[in-house]
Amino acid sequence: MRLIYKPPRRMEHRVPARLAFAKLIHNEDTQQELDAGFGAAVSTADDNLATDAKWQNYADILHRVAQQVVGKPQKENQDWFDESDSEIRRLVERSRLALGGAIDARHRSSIKRDLKVKIRGIKDSWWRHKAEELQWLADTIYSRDKTKRLTDPAEVLLRWAEHFNEVLNPGGMGADLSYIGSLENLPIVTSLDDPPTLAEFNTGRKARTVFLLKFLNIADRISSPDCSIS
Repeated sequence: MRLIYKPPRRMEHRVPARLAFAKLIHNEDTQQELDAGFGAAVSTADDNLATDAKWQNYADILHRVAQQVVGKPQKENQDWFDESDSEIRRLVERSRLALGGAIDARHRSSIKRDLKVKIRGIKDSWWRHKAEELQWLADTIYSRDKTKRLTDPAEVLLRWAEHFNEVLNPGGMGADLSYIGSLENLPIVTSLDDPPTLAEFNTGRKARTVFLLKFLNIADRISSPDCSIS
């Protein structure tokens, strides 16, 4: 008899799709629409589930409503062709119409040559602006007290080394806790031991729904090119 051992299958773990959380930062209409949609969906949820199952159900409802309201982010590549797509389309359409009225082969060649020159100009302009942007980011490094902008390569490298040394080796940056003894003793609020009511839960849920989604967008905001060393 031949025995064949099959290892157990690992449980599949699916990462939720990324959503366009940036829409929630300054768009109050989207925030209100998300809150209203989540409230309507939760109102029909099953309240007879266990605590863990109920929270998982709330999470699934929140993600499903967010997909419908917020949607997925549009892919934006830093590429001269993608960022100039609309302008290139207008030039191509204009050239196509001009070719329809061309009188001879020389005229058609001239129209095609003009289109290539204009598109090449768009490409050169994009790269020039990108180089200026990168140069500006490289030049905006200041001394630790922010009184001097550093331009010398050696000083820039020293400033980077100083910055990462402070981040990775906080050393003597301890907290002074001696003031704790002088704090006034406040009465104990025993009512906080009571579980929240349904009304309190709904109030807290409405206030935190948008906050939780904004929190997931922190990484995107930190990676913005406007961030600089302080």
